[in-house]
Amino acid sequence: MTGLFSKLRRPVALLAAIGIGGALVATALRTQAGVFLGGAARNNVGGVMVDAQGVVRNPARGALKELQQVRQEFLKEIPADLREEVKLRKVSIKQLQQAALTAMKEKGGVLPDDVRFMGGLQRVKYILVYPELKDIVLVGPAEGWKIAETGEPVGITTGHPVMQFDDLVVALRTAAGAKREPISCSIDPTQEGIKKLHSFLQTQPVMTARSKQRILTRAEDELGMQKVILTGVDPTTRFARILVAADYRMKRLAMGFDPAPIKGMPSYMQLASTDRQQNLMPRWWLEDDYQPLLTDDKGLAWELRGQGVQCKTEDEVIGADGSRRGTGKADPVASKWAKTMTDKYNELSAQEPVFGQLRNCMDLAVVAALITSHDLAGKAGLDLSPALSSPMLMPDKYEEARELPTLANAVEKGKRWLISASGGVSIDPWRAASKEEKSDKIAPVQEDALPPAGASWWWN
Repeated sequence: MTGLFSKLRRPVALLAAIGIGGALVATALRTQAGVFLGGAARNNVGGVMVDAQGVVRNPARGALKELQQVRQEFLKEIPADLREEVKLRKVSIKQLQQAALTAMKEKGGVLPDDVRFMGGLQRVKYILVYPELKDIVLVGPAEGWKIAETGEPVGITTGHPVMQFDDLVVALRTAAGAKREPISCSIDPTQEGIKKLHSFLQTQPVMTARSKQRILTRAEDELGMQKVILTGVDPTTRFARILVAADYRMKRLAMGFDPAPIKGMPSYMQLASTDRQQNLMPRWWLEDDYQPLLTDDKGLAWELRGQGVQCKTEDEVIGADGSRRGTGKADPVASKWAKTMTDKYNELSAQEPVFGQLRNCMDLAVVAALITSHDLAGKAGLDLSPALSSPMLMPDKYEEARELPTLANAVEKGKRWLISASGGVSIDPWRAASKEEKSDKIAPVQEDALPPAGASWWWN
């Protein structure tokens, strides 16, 4: 295959990154009257706006501040026993589902904050089945919530996002399909766009300080809009928005359009080697990463282990005709950046909520796959039909993200053009749910987690 940039010799490295912008996570916030917040308040979340045409754009910083204030004002006061940070909070799926149904029927379709935010859960550590209670209980760290600068609900103390009931419903409804087709998102340039960019770059003289902006702007125009492709999940759900957002933000950090909000995480632009082969592009993606699940002899108690998310990379070969194919190999510098992203993921999630939200979705997807693959609802005698199919609990709908504008960046490094324009998110919950190890340490956890007398749908 002829190298896309095999003839170029420039005193800069140009990186045209797709999906550039802030986190794209649109949470449908309902008012006390039971209606969605309209206009910018609904479309601007996590740093970007999705317009009626499905195009992702950045809002003004002032708009985000206003969004944060509006959402914070609509939050109810958090009960003291929900507000405190705890290592293990227990949430009854049976009672949570019923509380949501009751709100739909009796409170004008407005979910109370504690229901909407699943009692402040921030991860799922244990899934416990109680046949005697006809219930499944989720257990994990939790705390009270506030609205972050991006407009997202996060923990008061840790800054890590809290889980949301909508995402649990989507996870349960997509679980069966995820066995056939993993849940995924990719944001990629079109073949025609790459071809046009190649033709343009072949005609350009050496880039200078004077010509830099002109060439970058033209490169963005030639590569054109990037397409959002989602599989395994309804693209109009919040869950899908989170997948797009995480990919979007990861590329923006990698390509140096935004500085990392934590120390020790330089961009790929800062690390980029100038010795790369001309027609290779690094590709990064985020995927689920769990250790084998621990379970008891009866299969009624389960523990999720591991960070949950890892960043991976691979070089792609780009042809002059705009075609792309993976090489199965990874550039050492791209690998270094991916490892840093993985190592720093937990720390990053406290500063960039979308990454924590992605991990929450992965946890819930694995929970749903586990419930489905091992018939845990059947073992518990729990009726999950409302969450699985009732119109009363239909997930909120948002504008579908369809395409993103290209942004190009350049650094004066070496004599080569480097183009990076692919990546994504991949969740294979059935893979995670299929790996298990027996342990005698899980049954005691199940015994200790039984609800005390008079408990509501959650307890500490």
